[in-house]
Amino acid sequence: MPNRNANTTIRDFESADASGTHPTWVIILVGIWLATLGNLALWQELSRLPEMNDLRAIWFVFSFALLIFALIAIVLSLICWRWTLKPVLSVFLIAAALGGYFMLTYGVVIDSTMIVNVLQTDLRESRDLISGKMLLILTVFALIPIGLIWRLQVKRLSVFRQIAHNALLFLFGIVLALIAVLPIYQDFASTMRNNIQLRFLVNPLNSFYALGDIFLMKPAQNGAEVVLPIGLDAKLGSTHNNTQPKS
Repeated sequence: MPNRNANTTIRDFESADASGTHPTWVIILVGIWLATLGNLALWQELSRLPEMNDLRAIWFVFSFALLIFALIAIVLSLICWRWTLKPVLSVFLIAAALGGYFMLTYGVVIDSTMIVNVLQTDLRESRDLISGKMLLILTVFALIPIGLIWRLQVKRLSVFRQIAHNALLFLFGIVLALIAVLPIYQDFASTMRNNIQLRFLVNPLNSFYALGDIFLMKPAQNGAEVVLPIGLDAKLGSTHNNTQPKS
């Protein structure tokens, strides 16, 4: 009897819940949403470039969107698991909505300096930033999708199947990134080299990259502020030469 109960528990653990939407599809749908509508500021900036005035520009933008989707899929495959899927996707959607609002409204880029300024904003300044347009964008691009995600019944995978699917999604993201970049590599490298600000418009990865940059810079800055003592081997000597000049 004990062995039979143990076998039943293992089968239940491995099979999990077969009903609901597969979590990989949820990640893919959110990734498409973020890579397209979440990056309106990037597409707007690209449309202003003089080289984006022919049919090659359409293929360039399409490949760029595929690359952003692939990068988002890679990141989400590492941090989206059974209990973290919905919270992580919610954070990504909110970050994308807020980042898109500030980039479109104020014409700024999201980098470590901008994140520091936001973190140092006091309550009065924060109230001044809140507007009807901000609430509208936050509702349409974040709150409504988040509500749909939390209402959605997601299939519960076993631990081993979850690891396998996340690994496949990770590999899929790498392959898709290569497929997206290789055909336009020369144009892509030239555009990114001549327009450095574009990399800070890739939403919402720019916000998370900036936060990581801040946390990585803090230890270096703290280390640089350590004042080391100098001159410990100095000795007090006579200010006059003991040897008198001969007259």
